[in-house]
Amino acid sequence: MRITDVANLYHVSTHAICFYEKKGLINIPRDARGHRQFGNDTLKKLEVIVHYRKVNMPIEDIKKILTHAHDHDLSSQLLNKLKVNICLLYTSDAADD
Repeated sequence: MRITDVANLYHVSTHAICFYEKKGLINIPRDARGHRQFGNDTLKKLEVIVHYRKVNMPIEDIKKILTHAHDHDLSSQLLNKLKVNICLLYTSDAADD
């Protein structure tokens, strides 16, 4: 599977995938010619990243979740922080109207 195929599969740009790779969120192995090799583990991790980015979770928080994948308390804490930020944003927008 090529990077464009993966990008289309997850509805993200190839640039976004490269960005996640540069930020250390995913490590995509390459073949002898330098082409990325998307295995099942990489695709599952990318799916998680895309999901969290859709709800505007910061990259650093996603990195923490991926690093501590079995720490459900951490995931809950970061999601709650995100919920609070969203509520504050909506409250601020409502006050401006």
